Amino acid sequence: MNWANKHVTSTLYVCWAAQAGLKLLFDLPKKTRKEKLSGVYHHTIQHQYHPLLRGFDDSFLAPHSRYADFSPEYLESHTDLDILATSDVAGVYLAATKDKRNVFVTGHPEYDSHTLHGEYVRDLGEGMEPAIPVNYYPNNNPDNKPIASWRSHGHLLFANWLNYCVYQQTPYDLEHFSADAFTTDE
Repeated sequence: MNWANKHVTSTLYVCWAAQAGLKLLFDLPKKTRKEKLSGVYHHTIQHQYHPLLRGFDDSFLAPHSRYADFSPEYLESHTDLDILATSDVAGVYLAATKDKRNVFVTGHPEYDSHTLHGEYVRDLGEGMEPAIPVNYYPNNNPDNKPIASWRSHGHLLFANWLNYCVYQQTPYDLEHFSADAFTTDE
C-alpha cells in the first residue's frame, strides 16, 4: 500500500474527476447526452441523515455544465454507491462509497455567479449555438446579471466533506491509520 492509499481518508471527485473516478474505481464507461446540460437545477436529497447532507434543505439548487449523463438507474445497476442527491433533469448529483472514502459530485458547487455565463459566452464565440443556461439568468435573459442561488449549499457540502469524511476520520498519529476506522453514520 502506498502512502496516498494508506493516509488519504477521502477523495472528492468533482465533474470531470467524478467521471474519471467512476471509470477507474468501477470501470464505468461514460454515457454522453445529446445536448449539453447547462444551468442551475433543483435536486432532492435521497439519504436525509447522511453526514454529507447535514444541514441541507430537502430540495436545493446546484449548477451543472456537462455532456456526461449520470442517471440514478445507471449508477445503481453498475456500482454499490450510496446515491445521496438527484435531479429529475440532471440525474445523480452526489454519490459516495459506503465508507465515504470516495465522494462523487457531478455538478459544480464551486462555481461563482459568473462561471456559467463565461462558458455560455465562450461557446457563442466559438460559433456554437448553446442553449441559454437553465434557471440561471433572471427572466431567462442573458443580458441580466446572473444570481448565485447555490452558494450556501456548495459551502455546506465542502464543509461536511472536510468535517465528516476527512477531519473526523484522520487519526492524530498517522502511524495508527487503519482503513477499518471508517464507519457509516446512517
